[in-house]
Amino acid sequence: MKRLCSTLSKSSKSEFGDILLMLKEFDDAIRFAKEKYIQTNSDKDRSSLHALNAEYIRFLSLEESILKQKTQLH
Repeated sequence: MKRLCSTLSKSSKSEFGDILLMLKEFDDAIRFAKEKYIQTNSDKDRSSLHALNAEYIRFLSLEESILKQKTQLH
């Protein structure tokens, strides 16, 4: 069972990367995009901010799924 968990963990990291690190990077990118949109108020910056928010929500969903799976293992 431990070997299976280890193998699945490695596979997940190779496919999705480090989710927690990516969430922090998206949080920083969203903060920067919000500031830029406030300064410029352009459609391009608004659409960029929306795209970042959509990706951020996707990674939050992945994190939630991973945490649920971890709690079920224990």
